[in-house]
Amino acid sequence: MNYFFLLAYLVSAATHHWQSDVDSGSFDMESHPHSEELILKKDRFVTNVQNGTWVAYRDFDFGNSLAYFWIEAASAGAVGTIELRVGSPTGSVIGSVAITETGGWDIYKPFGTKLPRPVNGVHDLYLTFVGGDGKLCNLNRFRFQRLAPDYKWTKSVVDAPQRAPSGVFTASASFDVESDPEDQNKVRSEGGKVNYIQKETWVGYKSFDFGNNSTYFSIEAASDTTQNTLELRLGSPDGALLGTVEITNTGSFKNFRSFGTQLSRPVQGVQDLYFRFNGQGGYLFDLGAFRFLPVPPGRKLVESTLAASKFEKESHPNTAPVVVENNEVTSIKHGSWIAFSNFDFGQDTDRITLEAATPNNGGYIEIRTDIANGPLIGTVTVSHTGSWSHYRPFTAALSSPPSGRHHLFLKFVGLDESDENLFNVRTFVLGRKTSGSDSLVHEGNINVYPAVPGLDSSPYYSFSVQKLRTLNHPNKENATNWEEPFAWLTRCVDYVPNRDVAYYEEFIGSWSHTYCNFEMDKDTPVVVKITRLNKPGAPSGPIKMANAHPAHKVISCEIINGDVYVTMKDPALVAIDIDGQMDTRDAPRAIPNKWGDEPFPYRNESNGAHGVTIFANPFIKDKPSLSDPDVYAVQPGTLPPSDGPWKTLYFLPGVHKLSVDGNRNEREWSTDDPVFLRNDRSYYIPGDAIVYGNMNDLDDDQDSVNIRVFGHGTLSGAKIPHWKDFSFGELPGEKHKSLRMLQLTRASNCFYEGITIADPAEHGAYIQGYGYNHAANKISWLKNISWRVNNDGGGVTGNGYVEDCFFRHQDDALYVRGIAIRRCVLWSDVNGAPLRCSFITNDRGEDFPNTLPPDLVVEDCDVIYSRGVFAADDATSFGVITTPGSFDQPKTYADGTTNTGQHLLFRNIRVTDPRPVRYLLGFDAEADKADSQKVPWAGLRFENIEYRHPHTWQWRNRLLGSTSAPIRNWSFDRVLVNGQPLDARLLADPKAFETSNVSDMRFNGSRSSP
Repeated sequence: MNYFFLLAYLVSAATHHWQSDVDSGSFDMESHPHSEELILKKDRFVTNVQNGTWVAYRDFDFGNSLAYFWIEAASAGAVGTIELRVGSPTGSVIGSVAITETGGWDIYKPFGTKLPRPVNGVHDLYLTFVGGDGKLCNLNRFRFQRLAPDYKWTKSVVDAPQRAPSGVFTASASFDVESDPEDQNKVRSEGGKVNYIQKETWVGYKSFDFGNNSTYFSIEAASDTTQNTLELRLGSPDGALLGTVEITNTGSFKNFRSFGTQLSRPVQGVQDLYFRFNGQGGYLFDLGAFRFLPVPPGRKLVESTLAASKFEKESHPNTAPVVVENNEVTSIKHGSWIAFSNFDFGQDTDRITLEAATPNNGGYIEIRTDIANGPLIGTVTVSHTGSWSHYRPFTAALSSPPSGRHHLFLKFVGLDESDENLFNVRTFVLGRKTSGSDSLVHEGNINVYPAVPGLDSSPYYSFSVQKLRTLNHPNKENATNWEEPFAWLTRCVDYVPNRDVAYYEEFIGSWSHTYCNFEMDKDTPVVVKITRLNKPGAPSGPIKMANAHPAHKVISCEIINGDVYVTMKDPALVAIDIDGQMDTRDAPRAIPNKWGDEPFPYRNESNGAHGVTIFANPFIKDKPSLSDPDVYAVQPGTLPPSDGPWKTLYFLPGVHKLSVDGNRNEREWSTDDPVFLRNDRSYYIPGDAIVYGNMNDLDDDQDSVNIRVFGHGTLSGAKIPHWKDFSFGELPGEKHKSLRMLQLTRASNCFYEGITIADPAEHGAYIQGYGYNHAANKISWLKNISWRVNNDGGGVTGNGYVEDCFFRHQDDALYVRGIAIRRCVLWSDVNGAPLRCSFITNDRGEDFPNTLPPDLVVEDCDVIYSRGVFAADDATSFGVITTPGSFDQPKTYADGTTNTGQHLLFRNIRVTDPRPVRYLLGFDAEADKADSQKVPWAGLRFENIEYRHPHTWQWRNRLLGSTSAPIRNWSFDRVLVNGQPLDARLLADPKAFETSNVSDMRFNGSRSSP
């Protein structure tokens, strides 16, 4: 045997892995190896792709449950499709992606697709090409991911360890044991479901909690065969038979229905549960969620909300069935119907409300009883809602409804008899009228500010916005009554020539951020349209790809005719990634070498990242009036008064510059220029004003009380030099705080609300508070977009809150201090950490000796990008939740301990960056300090933490305790690290964690140590 050949094969077989980008040119086989006209490899690229050709990548490791594919392609006009196949050029299709014109054969843009079914394991991967005559496209890199960039994860992050009590749904894919673990063709866990089920196979669930008295079992299943059964057994695959469920033909393996059975005897307590499968042969069925109930599912009653997907019959089960996906009824055609048996109408039922969604013109739903063409008791009109996923309630009165039990039919009627899908239906409820109005929709308003007089708008993108119901055309792309919020711009540039230390220009020079601010009420569906302006030198052409971050804050993000349409119904601060400028690249740095060892390919206008954000703010209810005698109007071109009888300074629409001479000519900013914030005063910047300058109390050791800075305008630091850039040299340390954009000390009852901070020269927004027995301070709905060194986001110390804010930063974002940090969006580019814990000791110890500090809670936050440019050993704070050692000596708390972590809780934190560079946890007590100065970190709690995607550069998380300051007694409950559940095994994995002096850790409530 040729062992050298075998070794070479084994080495080559391990080259393709889902966690890494794959160069298209690294294929192992191709369709026309001897042709010079078809399929040419040029370095990492594939060119001369034409119809009927293919390339293959042998032994591609898909990992576990991949669901999304993206590829960079270039085309000068042709339209083609890449089919993803496994096994052979004609093997099973696992997905396809359409490639459209990009503007040239060397202009590469990202294209992506969600896979119809998740893929796992090792397979030969084939890319087959389909299209017309001639050359279709050139290919660069491609990648598979577990989740799509816009995936909305609303459930618990780790289903597998949880055993749901009676009545609660459990994912069938969370089994612990199976009959054939080594056979990939028998029983797989994919996408939260169990598939590849064959006869005489089984799965088991250890320590299942049946509750007090379960008598009924229900499960979601799908099949295109008949005469299959699922046996419920206790203790073992051959244990006591608890019940048998017959799974019938549902039309396809995608069409899930509910099946159930009465148990042979009541069961209770914690026992091992097994599913044993039997049938005629081949693949039997797929399984979804299941649950046990104390009684069979109850009667269908008036005033009970029912899922439309729970119907018992439909009009065309074998020819053109409706489809059930994600508990929604889809593929609804004209003339079809669904039915619900034995509905109890009771007495005096007079209305029905359905949730429906459609981007089309809609249609009608006829409510009938007894048979499909039985008595018509009501008609619901469904109109366009904006997208297939944007549901709205539609209500209709019932005429002469019956009493008692009847079969209920929902019959679907289109405006014409075309074959297009009408709408999706999610839930419905029959009820009794209790008030004077049938309308269930009470939408609020929007407010769009006019353009800022004298300020140029962004050259990269423009915005349009309108309430969904107010659009003057059912297809939003044809609407003409848009309102146009101003497109603000901030960008990474040098302040003046020869002052190159302030900006991170070496890494992100010419990057930009375009944003809009408008106001909207809750429960008010709006559509925001984003149009690219095609500035020469910057990315141009129709937009091909767009993803919203955080995805769960929007209803939909669609591309129509090259524009982006984002639908949302509540105020939110959302970034939209255009054409994968962040989602599909390792920007700002391509490889993890140390600083200076490589060029930075993303530091110019044409290839840099041009960010876009929608700042949909809640209304400010108490805006000042210019007719109020306590309000002083500041005209653009004039300086605000430092004092006077006024209570509120109102910066009028336009451009305000605080650094001017006596003739109102702009000059270099000085430390005497900030607006001095006075007690019992307010400072208002409306959405059509920008103030170049900053505001603070000059750190004068006096109390700051009852101060408010608010509005939806921008406070810009672009005219302020960085502290290293002053013409007279570096500022003394005591002067640094004068550069902070918003700074208050010894504060109580002070507020920053709604302001956008652009390009700060030092920290962004800071309120240094008192102890917890003083009135609380708050920063809310503030937006901070920064480009320079040491422009940390800031936060609130002591008695304060940071809520509903957006931080895009090139250094540390938020200091974990105060009482709570909630619902914030964090974006990291260059250095530092999104959540930095190193200053907790300042305000949770002896500084406030008379009050026991409550728990400091960081919750419901989204880290949408977790990037950087430095190698891990260059920056000890290179994590998402981190402390870079300890800056302060241990403090003694009011409860007599020096335990820094015991009052600290992180929960519901989502790190959703598709290509993260920072690892999740970076706690390091081994700083350059004497051992007696190191702070103990014990008792930290982490709940529902999602670090979804694998670390791009494969650096390890750091938990580094010391002898006198060990890391111990931490609790991890449903924590996902690099896409894997954090448990004792993962913590002990040297590829995932670097640890020292770590002990007594808890995982999902059970104590275990690595």
